[in-house]
Amino acid sequence: MKLNLKAFVSRTGGLDSAQLCGWSVALAALAYWADVIAGSHAAQPLAPAALSASIFGAGAFNAAAWVMVMTRLLAPAPARPAPATLAVPLLGSALICVLPIGIALAPGLLLLGLALLLHTDLPASRREAGLLLLGLGVGWGWPFLRVAHAAIGHLDAQAVGFIVRLSGLDVLVQGNIVAHGPFSIEILPACASSSPLAEVALAYVVVALYCRHRLSKADLPWLLASLLFSIVLTEIRLSLMVPSWADWNWWHNGPGVTVYELIALSGAGLFPWLAARPQPVPKALPA
Repeated sequence: MKLNLKAFVSRTGGLDSAQLCGWSVALAALAYWADVIAGSHAAQPLAPAALSASIFGAGAFNAAAWVMVMTRLLAPAPARPAPATLAVPLLGSALICVLPIGIALAPGLLLLGLALLLHTDLPASRREAGLLLLGLGVGWGWPFLRVAHAAIGHLDAQAVGFIVRLSGLDVLVQGNIVAHGPFSIEILPACASSSPLAEVALAYVVVALYCRHRLSKADLPWLLASLLFSIVLTEIRLSLMVPSWADWNWWHNGPGVTVYELIALSGAGLFPWLAARPQPVPKALPA
């Protein structure tokens, strides 16, 4: 028997585009937060305190992105039957999200975001939700790119060596290791400058949309500046760890972590805010 998806979708009358978007994203959200909670090390992960820790541990911009996705899906939309070109990608991507494989959530969210973003018949609120889901999908899959982050770590080591030598210290760089006398630091994939870039990109989308800014090609220089700021900040932090164990401990485990995170958070929010500012209208010159 031949399976005809279009015929199947046409027989699912009563489910319009808005409903289908809502249910598909709700299923993806359930899978996302279930995976986050499952990764908790708490003895009772469903306890209120443990749930709060899991939500905040997932990242402020991730939580904000999901809130914005849901608010956009709840925005009023005209009732229209869901065509097969929308129903099949939405249902398929939602089912991928719930597969019991950690990495499956990344392609599921990416496909779900693309299905919403590229379907021109959907209202702008649904396409914005798709853009946010794209960012969430990239962010979920980013840590799995360990090989790429490890390669970037080698480049980071060279950059750190260059910066530290400018301060007059004699360092040796070998692979992803930077040594200063008997002390050395190893730049692991999670410490590479590429590691936070997915979060930075998601932060840009979240803040820009929060400021009622419609994203366009004009945002590309601002986004690139935000990513570059994050890379430079990471290189500076790594360089400050090199001189001694005390410096490494302060920046890796101590108050330096808070300092770094506050500066990183400020930078991630500043560039989209600057991009979203209303541009002054030039005054007409007198005739």
